[in-house]
Amino acid sequence: MFRKVTIIGIGLMGGSLALSLKKHHIAKEVVGLSRNQSSIMQAIKKQAIDNGTTDIKEAVRNSDLVVFATPVDTIVKLLPTVNANIKRGCLLTDMGSTKAAIVDAAQKALSFPGNFVGSHPLAGSEKGFISDLF
Repeated sequence: MFRKVTIIGIGLMGGSLALSLKKHHIAKEVVGLSRNQSSIMQAIKKQAIDNGTTDIKEAVRNSDLVVFATPVDTIVKLLPTVNANIKRGCLLTDMGSTKAAIVDAAQKALSFPGNFVGSHPLAGSEKGFISDLF
């Protein structure tokens, strides 16, 4: 069990992951980061996250796991900021559609690149029921 998991991007994929983390009691606290306060409020209302913020530094502070659920170019841009604000030993992963740019950026930006595990979401159709949640 993780004490704190931060999901950067709480749209369809990030929100779905947050719901699963909560359902299976994988994290004591799930924090969502979004550019839009309305998305945060909606995710809290749906009980996908415990807390949300628009401040990336606040979101990742003291996280045990950070999951990037944003477009690839956004992940690449955010890696240096996240690196500067995470605790030692924090694991990082992504839900990006491609890996080359993300892995390259992680190797360059992260103090401990071995703590990054690239992943790919295995998701169903955009017409699935989860799309109704967010």
